[in-house]
Amino acid sequence: MNTTTLTAAVDVPLGTTPGGAPVRWRLADHTGRPHHGLVAGLTASGGTTALARIAAGAHQAGAATALFDLAGQNLLHWQDTGVRPGRVITQTGELAAFLDALVDGGARAADREPLVVLVDGPQGLIGEAARWTHLVRRSPLLNVAVVARVYAPGLEEFGSALLRDHLAMDQHLTLGRLRPTTPEVLADVLPGYATPQGPTRAGRGVHYLRGALSQVTVTRP
Repeated sequence: MNTTTLTAAVDVPLGTTPGGAPVRWRLADHTGRPHHGLVAGLTASGGTTALARIAAGAHQAGAATALFDLAGQNLLHWQDTGVRPGRVITQTGELAAFLDALVDGGARAADREPLVVLVDGPQGLIGEAARWTHLVRRSPLLNVAVVARVYAPGLEEFGSALLRDHLAMDQHLTLGRLRPTTPEVLADVLPGYATPQGPTRAGRGVHYLRGALSQVTVTRP
């Protein structure tokens, strides 16, 4: 990746398989199209650490980052990771203004560094589904990749099925057990996910990338 655009096949470290092989999160595919993604896991499952790992990789690849953590509920966890996003937004009004400015900014890819937008918690999605969907649809022009962390794939955490499908389509990471939902939703939104049997550990889960599944333990930044 250079400093002006997400070039083809941009992958950043995420963790390792049980056998020690690297697992990588994709920020852009082989055509240069930004890849979005979904991280699903309950509190203490390692979701914030996974977002921080992605952010650290994005910085190393030359991308800027912005974090949406409404009410600052997870900022202490971010401090523990040692990763500092380029911008942190904790207020609903500021979130809406930022998204509007980003979408209305024109042909962003031609003259600005790539941007990875991280949403830590469904509070950053609920109520702004239309704005997020608009951003995701224009992301190839704007050179923006969106990664959102939720606790379960139910519509109540997204605000719309369209936004949920856009985010989960390319890739997702599921950590531990999720909030209960119907098997049909899990199969449609998070293919490959199976409820873990027995005790689980933070940071362990399944990474899905365009049909390929990998068991993964997320590494700290």
